Amino acid sequence: MAETLTTTITESVTLQGAARGNTITETYSIDNVFERVVTIGTDQITLYSTHASLPEGNVFDDDLVKYARITNLHGSQTVTIEITNDQGDEALFKIKAGESFILNGHDDMCSFKEGAAVDAGLHAITIVKATASGAATPVEVFVASSN
Repeated sequence: MAETLTTTITESVTLQGAARGNTITETYSIDNVFERVVTIGTDQITLYSTHASLPEGNVFDDDLVKYARITNLHGSQTVTIEITNDQGDEALFKIKAGESFILNGHDDMCSFKEGAAVDAGLHAITIVKATASGAATPVEVFVASSN
C-alpha cells in the first residue's frame, strides 16, 4: 500500500526591512524507503545505483525513484558527489559540512556534456558515488521510491 512522503523547504530572511523567502511543500506517493548513514573516507564509494529490471537493496528502478537526499553529517569536512547518467556522463557536486543535496526523481533527469552544445535529451541517473575530503565522514542517504 502506497504511503505519502511529505518534504518541506523553507527560506526565511529579512533584507533591508523586507521579509523574503517561501515555504515549498511536495508530496510523493511511495512504497519503499532506503535510509542509511554511511561513513566514507577519501576512497570513492557507491552510495546507490539504479537498474531498470533488478531493484534490490541499494539498487533502485530509475523511473520509480521519487525523491533522494544525501546529507553531509560531518562538522567540517566536505563530500563530493559524483552522479553518472545512463550515457556514462558524469557530474560532480560538493556538499559542505551539514548541507544536503536533493534529487526529485531519477528518470530523464540529467544531461552532462563537455563543450558548448548540450544534448537535447535528458537521461536517467544510474550511479551516485561519494568521496570525502577526509577520513570518517558520515553521510546520510535517504531514497524514496514507488513500486
